[in-house]
Amino acid sequence: MPQLSILNAEQHKDLKIVNQHSAICAAQMQAIPIEASEVPNMSSQMPIFLSKGTAPETYALNSLSSLFKNHPLFVQDKRWLATHMPLSVQTAPFCLQPLKQAPDKLAIALDTEQDVFDASGTPLYSAGQPAEKLTKIVNSLQDQFSQSVQTLQFLEALSTHNLLKSIDIILWKTD
Repeated sequence: MPQLSILNAEQHKDLKIVNQHSAICAAQMQAIPIEASEVPNMSSQMPIFLSKGTAPETYALNSLSSLFKNHPLFVQDKRWLATHMPLSVQTAPFCLQPLKQAPDKLAIALDTEQDVFDASGTPLYSAGQPAEKLTKIVNSLQDQFSQSVQTLQFLEALSTHNLLKSIDIILWKTD
């Protein structure tokens, strides 16, 4: 489970992120969350599947990036190999998180457990303001959020019209 912390200019003023942060995070993912708009690009590179969401009768759209943990098919030497990089990979280890004190408001959270923060990386803040790298990540998170609304509507339509069938898939790795 990710260890999420709300991004804070004062607390994280000296935080620096390595340039390969997306690929490093993706290397640990077996299933990569994608948006409906990304299906055409992703379907030619990776299997696409729906998984049950955290709430009842909800679903998530994913691409399969690895059959086994820590054996990524699309990351090598900290480089992303596929032609399209999903928004969830581009923004990793950042995500939008509801605020505890105001659940209807979102804040940027970061997974502090990821091995992507290093003194030799690119700063997230400059003179107390978001640096260029953080600004790009924020823009991608905003894009991802607006696309997630469309994805949710698409998945709800599939469910409403009974176009989904549940199946269980179990994979075993033999030596």
